[in-house]
Amino acid sequence: MRTAEAQLAGAVESNCARAALHEQDQRAGVDRRRIGERDGAARRGDVEALDAFGSEPLHGIGAGAYGSYWNRNAPINQVTGDAHSLYLEQLAELTPAKIAMFAPSAIAAMGTGQIASLGTAQVRALTTAQIAVLTTEQLAALENEDLQALSTAQIAALTSAQVANLESDDLAALSTAQVRAITTAGIVALDSDDLAALSSTQFGALSSAQVRAIETADLASLGTDDLSTFGTAQVQALNTAQLAALTSDQLQGL
Repeated sequence: MRTAEAQLAGAVESNCARAALHEQDQRAGVDRRRIGERDGAARRGDVEALDAFGSEPLHGIGAGAYGSYWNRNAPINQVTGDAHSLYLEQLAELTPAKIAMFAPSAIAAMGTGQIASLGTAQVRALTTAQIAVLTTEQLAALENEDLQALSTAQIAALTSAQVANLESDDLAALSTAQVRAITTAGIVALDSDDLAALSSTQFGALSSAQVRAIETADLASLGTDDLSTFGTAQVQALNTAQLAALTSDQLQGL
């Protein structure tokens, strides 16, 4: 028998897919649901749903508890039992454990607004399979602190395409452990601008395999300060093509 949590997660998966379709319809000027005009109260309801989600990011506010939350905290004198947006209302009631129950396909179907509404605890609860299916737009919707909170296992789950599309400031904010967790395919995907965003401390944390994976032209673009952070194992990992691309000043900096 399915648990209540699994049933709720399944229901939200279905609604996430509908929400993604609704976002596509909005961009195309189509309204499939025809649920009426969204007045000021409806819009405020959606805002309250996001506030509710943020107020209890670790435990959720409880299944079916949105109405009570609104009636306690609403900025207007109007009693309601729902958020006017089922998707946001259900997100407000989900715990990290419930989000981890979602199939990767359900995560991939979420709109960027839904991804942006996830708190740090919810993002950290995503499984590696869920992380791997995030689109470029979904990753961009995450806050910088959410990316910083990712575990090394989650970082290692990022595909080369995902790593290549990370903003430079996102890369610069990663811890040395997170940088070291990037796969060699991810390192290959970084261009010279991405590498330039890394600090000397981050460079010093690269594994021998990661150093060997840096494209020759990108390695040649590094400054002597970055190269000077390489340890003996990292220098020994450089191949002949990489060494041949370095200037005499860069070689002296090793």
